[in-house]
Amino acid sequence: MGRASPFPLVLIVLLLLFSLTPLGCKKAKSEPLAVGDQAPFFTLVSADGSTFSLADMTGKKAVLLYFHMAYG
Repeated sequence: MGRASPFPLVLIVLLLLFSLTPLGCKKAKSEPLAVGDQAPFFTLVSADGSTFSLADMTGKKAVLLYFHMAYG
């Protein structure tokens, strides 16, 4: 007798993982901001590895530029 293939077991485990993953994701409530509204606090990691937090800019004037690079 030969050894059974592990493929069915691996397939079942992967299917369970992929089917349960969305259960742990919550959709964040997102209200559109109006001009003049305070931006929500966030923290970003820059290209050089340093972090930027909007909370550090409290009381200072800041301009946020966001560029989305689309692939294709």
